Amino acid sequence: MRPRGHGGGAAVAIARAGHGLFNLMRQHGGSVGIALMAALPSLLTRVEKPVLTEHVGVYDPVTTERIAAITRGLTARGTDAFLAKQQASMVLDRQIGWQASVLAFSRLYLISGILLVGALPLLLISRTGRSQLRVTVDMHQAGTRFPPPGVHPCTDVFPSRLPVPAMPTRDAALFLMHAWTQSESLRKHMLAVECAMRAYAVHFGEDPESWGLAGLIHDFDYEKFPNNAQGADVEHPAEGVRYLRAEGWPADICEAVLGHANYTGVPRVTRLAQALFAVDELTGLITASALVKPSKAVTDVDVTGVKKKMKDKAFARGVNRDDIVQGARALGVPLDTHIALVLEAMQAQAAALGLVGVPVVVAHESPNSTPVSTDA
Repeated sequence: MRPRGHGGGAAVAIARAGHGLFNLMRQHGGSVGIALMAALPSLLTRVEKPVLTEHVGVYDPVTTERIAAITRGLTARGTDAFLAKQQASMVLDRQIGWQASVLAFSRLYLISGILLVGALPLLLISRTGRSQLRVTVDMHQAGTRFPPPGVHPCTDVFPSRLPVPAMPTRDAALFLMHAWTQSESLRKHMLAVECAMRAYAVHFGEDPESWGLAGLIHDFDYEKFPNNAQGADVEHPAEGVRYLRAEGWPADICEAVLGHANYTGVPRVTRLAQALFAVDELTGLITASALVKPSKAVTDVDVTGVKKKMKDKAFARGVNRDDIVQGARALGVPLDTHIALVLEAMQAQAAALGLVGVPVVVAHESPNSTPVSTDA
């Protein structure tokens, strides 16, 4: 006759062996799952890219127009025309690759969701079986429980989050800006705000790339959604920000773009947002000041001249002077310093902004000519 306690010990031993097998399968399953999650984005990107490029070719008018737009943008930044055309094709290829990555991640999320829904019944069965097993162990070996407190059975199997695309590149932002905006003057304005934002990023010890992106795309939707009625949540900039958020753009850039328009009511709580608001109107005033010069060169503009134009309400009526003053105050920067910093940034990028100027022809009087009186 077998001792009564022997059967209980065997049950505990079997339970422990079962738990060990479960742990082994869970760890291997988790490793396989993580490996798949790391490999699938690259695989799906290679699947999506040929689909996107199916109609892309040198004879496709849409492709030709996009390459031409990118080429013009690169040429405006000072790139050689021949080199710009070569780089435009590379930029377009990178943009297609980026879009393919977005589609790949979208499909991966869908696949993960389907797998998760399909796994729910198995998960419920597993939890029920483990609950019964835990009761058996507790009955035969008081105080012994598995899994240990605080260990969740699924944390090692499914990663807590999927990889997300990195911050958009400047090429991606430039491509987006050109795709949505055809006006050369509006494009130049966004380029001017970009260089001003980069200068302020350096001034405050921030990231010039992310600050530059905010400036480069802050008005990209204005041409399509001008918002003359100044609605807070419709048209510019709300429509553009909705698109950016859907594309996974960083939240701080989206908030700054919303905040640069007073009528949205979005508070400017970050330096990024405050700087974007401060430089927006000022770049327009500096551009206008340069264009009325005989040379049309921004290098001929100085701080004193800009301040005089600020006082002249008839000059560049569309520029809101109060925004410039309030923006500098919010940044804690003296107005003269604010103007000088933005002006120097624009002067350094005069070629890209189309503000290099034109030669000034000085008329020379003939030695035998009679001076013409200019008195009224």
